[in-house]
Amino acid sequence: MVGVSILAGVVAAAHIGKAPPVIPVLRHDLGLGLIAAGWVVSMFNALGSVCGIVQGSIGDALGHRRSALLGLVMLAAGGGLGAVASDQTLLLVGRCLEGVGFISVVVSCPGLILAATAPRDLRLTFGLLGVYMPTGVALALAAAPFAEAAVGWRGLWLLLALVCLGMMVLLGWITRHLPRNEAAHGPLNLRDIAGDLMATLRRPGLWWLAIAFAAYTAQWSSLLVWLPSFLMETRQTDAVSAAAVTALIAAANAPGGVMGAWLLHRRVPRGALVVGANLAMGLCSIGIFSPELSDATRFVLCLLFSGLGGILPSAVLGGTAVHASAPRQIGAANGMVIQGSNLGQLVGPLTAAALVSLTGGWDRVLWFLLAAALLGAAGGLFVERFERRLSLSIPRRSP
Repeated sequence: MVGVSILAGVVAAAHIGKAPPVIPVLRHDLGLGLIAAGWVVSMFNALGSVCGIVQGSIGDALGHRRSALLGLVMLAAGGGLGAVASDQTLLLVGRCLEGVGFISVVVSCPGLILAATAPRDLRLTFGLLGVYMPTGVALALAAAPFAEAAVGWRGLWLLLALVCLGMMVLLGWITRHLPRNEAAHGPLNLRDIAGDLMATLRRPGLWWLAIAFAAYTAQWSSLLVWLPSFLMETRQTDAVSAAAVTALIAAANAPGGVMGAWLLHRRVPRGALVVGANLAMGLCSIGIFSPELSDATRFVLCLLFSGLGGILPSAVLGGTAVHASAPRQIGAANGMVIQGSNLGQLVGPLTAAALVSLTGGWDRVLWFLLAAALLGAAGGLFVERFERRLSLSIPRRSP
């Protein structure tokens, strides 16, 4: 069940990676400007950036299994809407619905993993959960240009919608032995949801985990979303090659996630991993935007940017069960952290697009990435402070 739960996250994350390679085609077909195209990517994260914790609380009350299955249905429905869109409005509505489905899936999977994992393995399995994002994004980035060439971008949207329906059937079958309300603590009750929500909001460690995750995703998504467009506009790279380069960089994030899970399992402090990942990404950004370096060197730095940064999601997602007030509130805790992730994915690409549009060049994006890296490092320092103060890192309580 652990593997299938992570696979559901991979399928959900593929909806993030499907858009960047086809942005030039979308701009041509629907007459979108650069900022409007940025919204096609970022609208996916719009609702999740403001209501992730609420969705997590509802998932706790509704049951993690049902919440995950419902999320896959919403992903499929959003893809279907986008596939028939004739203008940007319906496309954005579909992307928004996909975003809600994505949040429902990724805030529910940790609860399913918790139900299937022995306590001694929680650090490892929760850490491995962090690979769902880079794996799904990389697969979509690599496949999108070929799918677009074969069936068009609308066909790509429909294809992923069908994959979601298949994933729903598989997840439903694998988890069929779970009680109908396996993750809930009673019937759906607004008072209980509000209580869990307030209890989660009072956890300062979760706030700093969310801030650190937002800073990370702002950096990572800014680079990954606009790299295909940058390569095609400034290096005259064809769409397939640009997507392949971007997919390689995204894929480099997954080994970092595995390394992060292993380091957590070896009891390396969570805060140290968060600080180190952000500082590494910031240093790599300086080289990536340095015109004195060759394209080959900058490509290697992009791989390091993504690979070393991949340590952070494992550290952050592994911390949700640690900082949750109670096991029944793990969905709310994960929702709060994922809300930070979505906020970073919303703000990052839009800020980068605005900077490029205002200045006419890509170099000013560096200052935004450096600011985000410093914010994320500060978040890691506070996470470490709270884990020490509250003794949350002792083995019997830390996954």
